[in-house]
Amino acid sequence: MVHVAYVDSDGIERSYSIGTEPVLIGREPGCTIQSNDGLVSRRHALMYVDATGMLYVEDLGSANGVFVGPHRVKVSPIPMGAIVVVGSLRFRRLASTPGASQPPAPVQEFLARAQTRAVLEPPPPPPTVAPMPGADVHAMLVHLLDVERKMRRAIEDERDAYGARLAELHRELEAARARIEELERKK
Repeated sequence: MVHVAYVDSDGIERSYSIGTEPVLIGREPGCTIQSNDGLVSRRHALMYVDATGMLYVEDLGSANGVFVGPHRVKVSPIPMGAIVVVGSLRFRRLASTPGASQPPAPVQEFLARAQTRAVLEPPPPPPTVAPMPGADVHAMLVHLLDVERKMRRAIEDERDAYGARLAELHRELEAARARIEELERKK
């Protein structure tokens, strides 16, 4: 027998013993381990123990896949302590000593929950440190500053050209007014 602990999207921790019969995981009513979560396919995965006692998980063509650790798998052995994600279900293989007597069921469940909690709770995030600017960052900033200066110079040149054109139009307007006044005086 191989023992696993798992948590569904409802947050309730459960344990299950897998023997010679494969365990079907999914939403379908006939599944051995059933979940109502939409991330779990109707017939999502199969867990089974081979003749050597190794626990395996097999993806049955699910939409959201099966992950052993960070790797998406089709069929994979489940090493001791590995986290297996089947849709929203998170499984962990529990340690068991062959031939050792099992503690009473309430103690087993308590130990399974403690082990599952220890593995499934996310570790605290690592501290974030701003990266030191490197030579490539410095070169990029110098380039951007140069581009900014060229754009500013182009805008200033354009402004000066508009100013010169405006002054020219203003002179033409004054000349036209003067010409109009001169024509009115001659009448």
